[in-house]
Amino acid sequence: MKRTTVTLEDDIFRQIKIRAAKSGRSLKDSVNDLIRMGLNAGKIFDPAKLPPLPTFKAGMKANFDPGNREHLYPPEDDEVRMGLRRADD
Repeated sequence: MKRTTVTLEDDIFRQIKIRAAKSGRSLKDSVNDLIRMGLNAGKIFDPAKLPPLPTFKAGMKANFDPGNREHLYPPEDDEVRMGLRRADD
């Protein structure tokens, strides 16, 4: 273990101190953890190492757009969702 002096900006120091207090760990341990996380950040989420996502046949129409609100909730359902009428009316 090596000792060193690091100058931290006030806002960073406060955040680390708060994190340490909330976790019940020492300031030294919190700083070491945060530095380790920063050094490993590129290694943890390497997209090239992730397995491909599975695909499924969903049985949707070819022109279905899940980003289009009208495809997810037809306009006739608006009154039901807003409570203006019951679904069985």
